[in-house]
Amino acid sequence: MNHFQNILDYIEENLTSTIEIKELAEMSYYSLFHFYKLFQAVTGLPIKQYIIRRRLIHALYAIQKGREITATAFEYGFDSYSGFFRAFSKEYGMSPSNYLKSNSAMKPYKIQMDKERYKFMNQNQLRKLLSNWDFPIETIQAAIYPNTGNISEFVWEINDSYLLKAFENQENLNKNLTIIPSLPQDFTIIQTTKGADFLEFGNQWYLLMTKSQGNPWLSKNILSSSDYSGRFYGELIGQTSLMLKEITGDFPQTNLLETLSNWAFPVGSPFLAWENEEKLAYMDALIENHPKLDKQLIHRDLNSSNILLVEDSFTLIDFDMAEINVRIFDPCYFTTSILADQFSHEDFSEEKWFTLFHDTMKGYDEIATLTEIEKTSIPLVVIAIQLICVAYFTGYDKYSDLAKTNIAMTNWLIEKYEKLAFIE
Repeated sequence: MNHFQNILDYIEENLTSTIEIKELAEMSYYSLFHFYKLFQAVTGLPIKQYIIRRRLIHALYAIQKGREITATAFEYGFDSYSGFFRAFSKEYGMSPSNYLKSNSAMKPYKIQMDKERYKFMNQNQLRKLLSNWDFPIETIQAAIYPNTGNISEFVWEINDSYLLKAFENQENLNKNLTIIPSLPQDFTIIQTTKGADFLEFGNQWYLLMTKSQGNPWLSKNILSSSDYSGRFYGELIGQTSLMLKEITGDFPQTNLLETLSNWAFPVGSPFLAWENEEKLAYMDALIENHPKLDKQLIHRDLNSSNILLVEDSFTLIDFDMAEINVRIFDPCYFTTSILADQFSHEDFSEEKWFTLFHDTMKGYDEIATLTEIEKTSIPLVVIAIQLICVAYFTGYDKYSDLAKTNIAMTNWLIEKYEKLAFIE
């Protein structure tokens, strides 16, 4: 496996040069024939298409940063911008110009095989996979995360009417299969031609669903818009909490205190600018309060793009991280996800975010009635979430920008800690 990581590193470092497949095979110590087969088995893509995809990603980012488009296309091995255009459209189901009109290309990162969650898929592979469902395939387009503009590697829009999602393991698939039918949703799971709810294909699991008609909450709009108040968001999250509480199933149980003590605190805290006395006081308070906090099934990834507004109601998506944990994790995570999205922007407003934060907690309390110990523990859980984010993001090259943002905002939250207290 180390041979293949070295090969991926070599490809990444030589995207603007000629890359000979024969040389890559020699680096792997396999014959050319076996190298072709093994590379696709490991990454999910043929070697030539993998190289094209990496060149497309790097070239798109360079163009977004202001590089001249034709020169950039040439630099990354395309014979013209038209060649780059055709390759990008074929790979992602959209033109580069259409993508850049409303999205921001993610800074390319080095692929780390031991940390990648999914195998890559191309259009031909997706069409073959989709033949297991009974409907004509017109278009396949990679889904785009609304808050970041990043292209997903494991969710695709089909005919603008369906969503196909890949799962890295059956546990995450089963969470979605259990929760989706238990909540009032405006989308449904589509069965395969064999009457199954999901498809196992190439050591991954796939779920096809009708596409929700709801609109995601964009974090930039939440802080700037006067259409909805923080209480409105808090009330919806409170309703979510009550509904999730009623769902039974085999969900993982996470002890937040153990997660902090055994991993997030020792890994994340060295990146943060707080004194030893503050660290000790924080952990002492968490140790004291954690056993008294209500635990139940939570969404766990309740960022604004996973809650869709549907007329006067809402729908939830993406239950991969659902678990039994302290229930105030969800409203705290929602508000910190808004902060993470907006913290680095020049027009970020501290006043607006704290107003959103406190109103969200009040709205949640109106629906799901917080206990007194939950109210006093909100600042503890906010910092716990941030320690988890810092520990996680600093472990991946591809999340280097997110790591920097979360380190900075966690230091800021520690400085403003007193302002996180619940306001009656």
